[in-house]
Amino acid sequence: MFQNQRHLSAGVQPFHIFAAMHLKKFVFNPFQENTYLIWDEEKNCAIIDPGCADEHERKELTDFIEKEGLHPVKLLNTHCHVDHVLGNKFLAEKYDLKLEMHQGDVPVLNAAVLPLVLQPLEKVLENAYCVQPTLGSTVGATALAALALL
Repeated sequence: MFQNQRHLSAGVQPFHIFAAMHLKKFVFNPFQENTYLIWDEEKNCAIIDPGCADEHERKELTDFIEKEGLHPVKLLNTHCHVDHVLGNKFLAEKYDLKLEMHQGDVPVLNAAVLPLVLQPLEKVLENAYCVQPTLGSTVGATALAALALL
């Protein structure tokens, strides 16, 4: 039984997502890591696992952001393996963002960028995404849930 089904029987309305969301995947660095951009109708975007390792890859990502008129508001790591974090410092500085991740991975990157710790079920973009800790490849692995993608 889904958690929302329990609440329905108690007369509580389930959580609904109405915002249309967009997703763009980039494949970066020698590890062939997937970097994602997600954005809403207001063009607020989250940059997830920026693995852009060199000037060409950073330019590819930032050119797309500029071409689409996006406004980066979140910089997120789902986990802090080297292939997922190579663009963190560049993007944090370029867009004046604080890196956000699970607290279990803070020691991995403590010297690079001071992160904000994501809380379970925290909204990443308005009416669109929630973040939950999950079992994964690091102590601080985090799952990002997109409930409506275009």
